[in-house]
Amino acid sequence: MEASEPVSVETIYDRIERRGSFTFAKYKHPLKAIVLAMGAMVRQGEALLHNEGGLRRWRWDPKSAPSEHSVPLTLS
Repeated sequence: MEASEPVSVETIYDRIERRGSFTFAKYKHPLKAIVLAMGAMVRQGEALLHNEGGLRRWRWDPKSAPSEHSVPLTLS
């Protein structure tokens, strides 16, 4: 997540697609996969979940970012 402001799952998806850092070709519901991954990041303290008018938004938490020794989170 390249921004410090809360963003929607659609925005996260668009950024991943634009960068080409991950392909969702095999996913039937790619947005659901992102929501699940973001939920795990929230539980691990790497991201924060915001509720803005009933809509979920996620924000990366730089002070809780994983160290270089952390295992990366996968979407599968």
